[in-house]
Amino acid sequence: MRPNGNLALLASMDKPLALSALALMLVGLVAISSASIEYAEWHFQNPWFHTQRHLTYLIAGLTAAATCYCVKTEYWQRTGWWWLIAALVLLMLVLIPGVGREVNGSQRWLPLGPFTLQPSEFAKLAVVVYLAGYMVRREDEVREQISGFVKPMAVLFATTLLLLLEPDFGATVIVVVTAFGMLFLAG
Repeated sequence: MRPNGNLALLASMDKPLALSALALMLVGLVAISSASIEYAEWHFQNPWFHTQRHLTYLIAGLTAAATCYCVKTEYWQRTGWWWLIAALVLLMLVLIPGVGREVNGSQRWLPLGPFTLQPSEFAKLAVVVYLAGYMVRREDEVREQISGFVKPMAVLFATTLLLLLEPDFGATVIVVVTAFGMLFLAG
């Protein structure tokens, strides 16, 4: 009997890592709940407002994670450029007056109806996906030639420049440290 593809994916999952992540999510949910009950009761007349909202975001995030987990690695390697271009376009859009929303002197958000998108979060993911695909495709060049290091640095420079224009120093540090970590591990 041939195993179902989804069951095979589930069996290949790192169970201790998944259980640790689930435990962290539940601890976060309890922390949000206990910290916001009185505030939510006072401001929204519903003590569970923030808990319900956080749970909705957790379910959306888990659904997105499960979907990404089911996508073949070759797809991510092949489409890394598109993710990076989309992230750079979003980072440029947020800087356009009237398009990006400014809060406390930083212009980091794109209003999308009832939601707001923070392009720097998408950029973090896009840079990781792009660099991972680049390092797989150009493994020898990354290890043996200076151009294998310079090309991703140009991408990193463009991304960090756009992040610093918002300004979003935290996202900049995360992107730079993650990129250098990936390049170090790639050899």
